[in-house]
Amino acid sequence: KRQEAQKVLRCACLTIHSSRCRFAERLNSSVRARMTASCRFNTVYLISSVKPGELNVASSLEESSLSEAAIRNSELSILKKNVASKVELLQELDEIASKCPAALPLLHLDLHGSFDFFECANGDRVSWLEIGDQLRKINTACGLNLLVVVSACYGGYAALATQLMAPSPFFGLCGPLEEVSAGDLLDNYERFYRRIFQTKDFDLALEALNEHSSVPYHGVPTRYLFKLGWSHYVGTLCSGAALKERIANVVEKALASGFPKSNLSQLRKRARQFIGNPQASFEQARDIFFMYDEHPNNRLRFPFAYEDLDHE
Repeated sequence: KRQEAQKVLRCACLTIHSSRCRFAERLNSSVRARMTASCRFNTVYLISSVKPGELNVASSLEESSLSEAAIRNSELSILKKNVASKVELLQELDEIASKCPAALPLLHLDLHGSFDFFECANGDRVSWLEIGDQLRKINTACGLNLLVVVSACYGGYAALATQLMAPSPFFGLCGPLEEVSAGDLLDNYERFYRRIFQTKDFDLALEALNEHSSVPYHGVPTRYLFKLGWSHYVGTLCSGAALKERIANVVEKALASGFPKSNLSQLRKRARQFIGNPQASFEQARDIFFMYDEHPNNRLRFPFAYEDLDHE
């Protein structure tokens, strides 16, 4: 029980309960970060959930730019799936995770979106946390190589599925942060896919995506998301009343998990030490987020020292 309590104590120090809005504002106003690592994929999964009579962007891409890419590259597979409901969507994502790492995925999601959720063809809503849990399974299974492309209004806000004390949900995410028509999504992603298969360069593909678009598309690499989340955490939860509340919450959770009440003063002291040592907290969150233990090569792919925060 003592070991369980210590684990709760460590993890609770980085639990984030702060406003989604402030994090979203930073995401929306931020300068687009460039990729500093590379990912691998050999299968493009197109998952679509649109109503009958609506333009199916995924199907149109499958028949044009993606089929062209598959003809040029015999090792590339293009797999398309229509889903109607939340249950079907989550089941399909589970199926994709089960095929990793033999099939390394680029995942294209084609559905409706809002600031807080995706919407399926039958009206089911899938929150960012729910979609993040599924993406995290896939990304963990493929060693942090999952590239997610979203053709949905506000699809870029799926970045809010990120949690500091959990593995990253993707290698990178691409999507709009505004409302956009299905026709524009199709035209824009045609340029994106042609460029990415021509150049093998995500940043150049993103430039092509934005060349003639009426709304901005954001490409968000996982390293930048971690830094953004860490800055948000430090700026909102590491001082004043928020810090005191976090210490009290840590103590409460540790006691509930079995930490002896007779050592309450020691518990409070340790909670202050954990929370008051940002470098130790940073390194713990980094190791989990970039999956250093499960995939040791990620230490080389995503090197990130605490001191790097001052230079980025």
